[in-house]
Amino acid sequence: MMLIDAPRGRSFLLEVALAGDDAALGGALFHACRPFEPPRSVSYYTACGGTSEPPWNVPEVTPAELAALLEQVPLVQPAFDVVRDIVARVLDDAAYWQPPSGQDRLLATPEMREALSRVEEHLDIPWFDTSFNADEQWEWWWREESSHSHVVRPADRALRDWGEYTREEEVRLRRSRPFSGEWWSTPPFDVPLTTTLLPDGSPAGPYFVEDSFGWADARLRRVVVPAGVRVAEITGPQDWADLCRRFPLEVTHQKRYDWAECTGRKGRWLIPDFEEMAHHVDAVHLTVRGYLTTAGPAIPVDGEHASVLAGWAPENTYWLRNVAAGEEIRDWSASA
Repeated sequence: MMLIDAPRGRSFLLEVALAGDDAALGGALFHACRPFEPPRSVSYYTACGGTSEPPWNVPEVTPAELAALLEQVPLVQPAFDVVRDIVARVLDDAAYWQPPSGQDRLLATPEMREALSRVEEHLDIPWFDTSFNADEQWEWWWREESSHSHVVRPADRALRDWGEYTREEEVRLRRSRPFSGEWWSTPPFDVPLTTTLLPDGSPAGPYFVEDSFGWADARLRRVVVPAGVRVAEITGPQDWADLCRRFPLEVTHQKRYDWAECTGRKGRWLIPDFEEMAHHVDAVHLTVRGYLTTAGPAIPVDGEHASVLAGWAPENTYWLRNVAAGEEIRDWSASA
């Protein structure tokens, strides 16, 4: 799947173009958002970065006009730190409990998709496709969270409790009205979670956080990965759909409000049954390209069900078994 086929991917491509442009494209984008803002927005200015209603003489910019400007932007291969920071911003803007933003709607138009395809064709970023690296897996946690050591429960107990709770909630909510609830589709938060190192040696996890709190200091502990570990790779939407088909868990009544708001789709929903998956898979790893092409939209699973990859981050590996901590510990700071 191409980056232009997914909302987070299109946002990434636009940010790459903006990084090499003067203010002309950014200003036109600001005004082009207005017709695409969802009805519940207070004003297009608040959604696109302003604080008040626009004056009467606001210029109108169509998708075709914005696309024409985008076609004129000189393209360069962005440096690693530029790409890393753009990916981080794209994650921080992700939201799965509300309708798509005006910018997301604008970028989905045929004119903008065609213009952004030029950006995608120009890029060559091999580390977006890096698979699970058994030699560099690190647990990590924010130092702002707690002054205590990072502790997780036994994975089998966490998965069992999560499975029981998820099934009970689905039954309980069948006759209730749709409401905003747990919008994420990750394994339970108390199973081991590891990240790897980016090409510059920095940890991916603290950089790549959806809807972050702005925390800037983390502690990392190396994990000893056993030989023969079974890792499911998510490199695109088909991999996520395959996991949902192999290990289906119905969550229609738990997700129907948030995911309908996010995707516009009304219907039945599945996520992978991570408790059942643990009998066949030891860990699940998400690549950067897998995130950018999969996170957000409704992913068809079969003729009746779909799913949403929500709450994940690229280069995360969720473990469905216990892992052994090594002795090496590092501290990381965004200000370093």
